[in-house]
Amino acid sequence: MVNEERILVLDDEQWNLDLVQKTLAQHPIETFIDQQKMLATAGRETPCILLDVQMPGMSGYDVCEALRERPETANTPILFISAHDSLEARLKGYAAGADDYICKPYDITELQAKVERALEHGAYRKSLSDQVDVARQAAFEAMTHSSEQGQLALFMEQAFNCSNHAELAQSLVACLKSFGLNAITAFWQENEVSMLGHAAKIAPLEAELLRQSRHGGRIIDFAQRSIFNFSNCSLLIKNMPQQESAYGRFKDHLCVLMSGVEARLKSLQVEVKFHQQQELLLLAHKAELALSQLQKNHSDNIQHANQEAADMMLELTEELLVLNLDEQQELLIIELVKGHVNKLRACYDQVNDVEGRLAKIVGSLKYIAQG
Repeated sequence: MVNEERILVLDDEQWNLDLVQKTLAQHPIETFIDQQKMLATAGRETPCILLDVQMPGMSGYDVCEALRERPETANTPILFISAHDSLEARLKGYAAGADDYICKPYDITELQAKVERALEHGAYRKSLSDQVDVARQAAFEAMTHSSEQGQLALFMEQAFNCSNHAELAQSLVACLKSFGLNAITAFWQENEVSMLGHAAKIAPLEAELLRQSRHGGRIIDFAQRSIFNFSNCSLLIKNMPQQESAYGRFKDHLCVLMSGVEARLKSLQVEVKFHQQQELLLLAHKAELALSQLQKNHSDNIQHANQEAADMMLELTEELLVLNLDEQQELLIIELVKGHVNKLRACYDQVNDVEGRLAKIVGSLKYIAQG
């Protein structure tokens, strides 16, 4: 039986696989030369995947895209190990869905550190995903098999397909309408509130009543009306049944229903956080690549400028011989030119300081993105 908790490594060269396995000897690893066998092995519990780029048949980019299209490996950390060190190769790797890119020949410490970071990041992302699953499961376990509770169960299924607060509020109002209840919903989002009811407009008095009653207790009854309060949502029912048995039954149903709405609102918050983290991490990777290219260009410019300065000093010395100046005049001109060259070098050094500060900012951004 294949152990799905092993780190999977794909490369068409066996000696490369052996080297990675020795480097990561502290982790359980399974190596592959065949792309399809690796794809068949990868699953939800796979903690990390390492891919070579250049392979016969499916390239590493193709394999990465195939893994990202499958729900069970959509969020699995994927690292490329490649001999290609160009910016285009790295961008293509990130576009395919990889989390990091390591160049051959790689530093053993770097590979170990990046794999450890990928494992931690993968565990964090899996934890966020599990929170959504737990919230969904908790909501459905609250349902029973009566006909009215069956309608609630249908609503819960629809609710967890809602992708935002507006869709959830509309689904909630429609469910209450099927019970013959005239209702107004309020979703509390930090300092903002969104309200929706059966009528096109909500009376100012009803909106103010929901705001003032938000912290007044879980259930507030007055006349034919009831208010149900939860941390992230409130509900005003304007025509609660007057018959005692019907009132008690509906009150129980509404508490269950609002518990489900509360769970979905919390899971939406987790999903938003998860997507924001993905976008922030991608932004950090792009910023890191751009900074790396900037530093390389700056280093090339410095080297070129130093060479130009040396050539200029050599030509100046030769020209001074032709001008027939005295020694003091020659020294004055040479010192003047050297002074300007040193000022230019100081400008380059200031750019180095800026790049250093940018590197720290990019590092902090990646740290935040990885949770």
